[in-house]
This record gives sequence, C-alpha cells and structure tokens, in this order.
Amino acid sequence: WPDGPGGAVQVHAPGHNGAIVLDTDSVFHGVDCVGGPDAEVARIRPGCALDFDRASRTWALHDADNAEIARYEWADIRFSVSWKAYCFADEAAVQRWKVHDDDLTLDQILSVLTDDLAARGAAKARPDDDGDFARLLVATYVEFPPTGSSLT
Repeated sequence: WPDGPGGAVQVHAPGHNGAIVLDTDSVFHGVDCVGGPDAEVARIRPGCALDFDRASRTWALHDADNAEIARYEWADIRFSVSWKAYCFADEAAVQRWKVHDDDLTLDQILSVLTDDLAARGAAKARPDDDGDFARLLVATYVEFPPTGSSLT
C-alpha cells in the first residue's frame, strides 16, 4: 500500500531468485500465503529444520527428532530476510549511539505520545491502565487496510 492503508494495493511478484527491498518501518506492507489462503501449513516448533534434499531437489521439514513433517518443492518456498541498518550523519553521531548518550527514555516516549493523543483529541490524559493505554495507542496510530483488501 504505497499510498497508505487507505490507498490501492500494489502487488509485486519477484521472479525466481528475485527480491523485493523496502523500508518496512515506513511502507505499510503485507504478504500472501505462498500456497494461497487454503494451503495447509505444517506446524513448526522449536528445533525444526528445513533441509534441502539434493536427490529429489525438494525441501524437507524435520522436527527436533529428525522426523519428516512436510516436503516442499522450490515453488512452495519463500525465504524472507529482515535486515536493519543504522545510518549516521557523522562520527559524533556514531559515538553518541555507541555510548547511549542520546537515548530516549520510556518516560520521554510516553510523554510525547500522551501529548500527541491530547492534541488529536483522543485523550485528555494518559489512561491509568497500561492495557487501556496500549489499546488507545493502537486505535490512534495503527491503520490497517479495509477488510477484504487481499494482495491477490
């Protein structure tokens, strides 16, 4: 949704050995199920491993005891990498980051959010209950696309 969750969806389908790169902190995004919405998904638990079988050129999902749970063709596999980079204006900014001289405190963050909620008319003061405050933050700042806005 390059124009935000209220805008039209834009679908990108990378080809074999392709990639899509985006700043997921600033672009609202989503992914469809690899096999579609009705595909059966193997239950993955701690200790599972996905192993390539060279003989059959397929991928086998094994549990912690090495028992095969599922087997996949190449077309059934999507590999996602989430990578974060730090960019600094100069060496002084790098040093402030390394020694945490300029870190925001939780109180600073909550104060800015509370002030913004008041400016928006969403709340005059921070709710006493942390759960209520969290729900108010999500309701105010997190906007999802309309229901039924499938990527396909």
